[in-house]
Amino acid sequence: YRQDVPDFVFHDRPAATSTMQFWTLPDSDWTYTGLESLEGLEIGLIKDYSYGDEVDPYFKANPDQLQETVGKDPLVSLVRRLERGRVDVVIDDSWVMAYFLKSHPDMPRLRMAGGVEGESVYIPLSPAKVARSKELARIIDAGIEKLEKSGGLARIYERYGVK
Repeated sequence: YRQDVPDFVFHDRPAATSTMQFWTLPDSDWTYTGLESLEGLEIGLIKDYSYGDEVDPYFKANPDQLQETVGKDPLVSLVRRLERGRVDVVIDDSWVMAYFLKSHPDMPRLRMAGGVEGESVYIPLSPAKVARSKELARIIDAGIEKLEKSGGLARIYERYGVK
């Protein structure tokens, strides 16, 4: 997200839209309906990640509700915690989780239980050489436009299970 590194240079066209979703076990009937629906839940998430403008302030204000994970396979850890009842919900990007579940058939199936409004995703470019970064930003914008028009971007998304 642009707000994660505001001093960097960015291209104009978003590379994608990231939608953070809450995930539960299939037998749960809980659904995210706003910040108030998070009250009293143990929430599994990856430490130091941004989950968007809607929920980040809530997480910061309610650290006692969070079970944060780090390491080589953080989603494996989070899904196992969910499976063992150590957390009530897990939050992650819808595309990341879809690809993770597709790539890990040994993991329990999860239910998407609602999420926050999507945010545009960009490729950050170094502020150390602004002129070069601006040139690269123009190249990225042209490449995204070309991929969109040719259907190539849709094929890339499809390869990763992104709808």
